[in-house]
Amino acid sequence: MKEYTKAEIVFKQMDNCYHEMFQCRRLPLRFNELFELYLVKSQQLTYAMRKEYKHYVDHEWRANEFDGWNEYTRAITKLRNKVTHEEPLSLQHAIISIFPAVEFATDSSPPKIHGKKYKFRIMWQEELITNPFEKDRTGILAVAPVKNPKSDKFSDKYVAPVKNFFTYSFGYPFLQECISNKLLAKDKRCRDAIYLLSKSHQVFRRYHEFYQSLNSTTKCNA
Repeated sequence: MKEYTKAEIVFKQMDNCYHEMFQCRRLPLRFNELFELYLVKSQQLTYAMRKEYKHYVDHEWRANEFDGWNEYTRAITKLRNKVTHEEPLSLQHAIISIFPAVEFATDSSPPKIHGKKYKFRIMWQEELITNPFEKDRTGILAVAPVKNPKSDKFSDKYVAPVKNFFTYSFGYPFLQECISNKLLAKDKRCRDAIYLLSKSHQVFRRYHEFYQSLNSTTKCNA
């Protein structure tokens, strides 16, 4: 039977949290709980590494020996510190809706069209979560009125989204205090909680692999 190291256990718990969050996007309370747990585990991972590494060598494990940290993981660190020491995590509902490439009656200028073979437009809708204990997601973007090609008035036609993606975004004060202006200017998608996690989790995976490789070498030389 395989014996797991403490670092392996903690990273597996992080990995489970990460994948379960994708399955809980319509369950706000559960998603929020998992996100906070992920933040806690991200710090616990380094604690476990330090304790194990100290057992085999004379010096402590230092997270800065890994050179893969980036602006996304620094945002996770800031979020973790704020949630741990200041206030509970606050997220907003966000719905990313994929519509056919048509103009809406509410458009003041031509919309940005995406895609090469299949043209589409994207709409982003945010809703404030007023009840932090809300278990189910109910809000959804309704159909949109199509612009009358002969005038600027509403037509009698409406278009529904082809696909809706449910996610969460950072609201005040987490967006302003934890996501740097430099990162927002570089990648506006990082305001999306799931997107930020996906960019950070791959780094934590490499961090764990880096530790495992050094730890295995140290054990062999011990």
